[in-house]
Amino acid sequence: MARPKSKGAYAPLAAQYYLDDAILEAGPEAELLFIRCLSFLASIPTDGFITERQMKVVGIGLRNMPRRIETLLGVGLLEASSGGFVARSWLKWNKSAEEIGKLLQNDRERKARKAEGEPANSSRIPVGFQSDSSDQSSTEQSSTEQSSTSSSEPNGSDLEIFSDDVIRLCELLGSLIRLNGNNVRTIGKTWWRSCERLIRIDGYTPDQIEWVMRWAQGDEFWQGNILSMPKFREKFDQLKTKAMAESNNRKVAKSTGFDIGVDLVQQEREREANA
Repeated sequence: MARPKSKGAYAPLAAQYYLDDAILEAGPEAELLFIRCLSFLASIPTDGFITERQMKVVGIGLRNMPRRIETLLGVGLLEASSGGFVARSWLKWNKSAEEIGKLLQNDRERKARKAEGEPANSSRIPVGFQSDSSDQSSTEQSSTEQSSTSSSEPNGSDLEIFSDDVIRLCELLGSLIRLNGNNVRTIGKTWWRSCERLIRIDGYTPDQIEWVMRWAQGDEFWQGNILSMPKFREKFDQLKTKAMAESNNRKVAKSTGFDIGVDLVQQEREREANA
């Protein structure tokens, strides 16, 4: 039986996890929050650390959040840490951020070696072109040769290499969409290309993109309309304008311009790093 294709990041969960003493003691309400935490942590390389702010996002729609958190702390499924919490035994069952980084680096190097392995001057004539000195052939023969050439040429998309920022932003968007109760289709090259073009062609930084992304997925209207990275890129300028206007109205920062969002993202990351 063929192995199913990956649907994106996931957290391993034992088939009989519910028989764990701590899970049984916590009860179903706290159990649900803990499972959500595991799901969220699978999408971000923080070695099992979740900030207090992120916990609020994870707990969207759940009542009595303080009591649930207190219960998880009491049974040891969560451990208190400066500015947030750490999931019990996360690194025992999941790769660390360093290990994930090495895997991504190895994958990029593999793709680069594959790209370099293609002959620099191929003798094959690209489909749609014909040398002036080549012998003329029948339409049927040309069609057959072209078909054969097309199938033997490497697919250009196989040679694409996407940055860590692109992969991270796509996984983050997928995680935020799921947390809002919406379905996410396969996160793959269509998402990665859109995000890469948002950076390379549209000229936005990863911090700017992340800020607008978080704002959009926290907005009651847009969270139900932005369900993929291509749609996010399509509406990005509109989202950016609305996010900036709302931030200015709420006096999130005294300065004006898009630097507001960058500052907020950087401040959040610095707080998490120092925790």
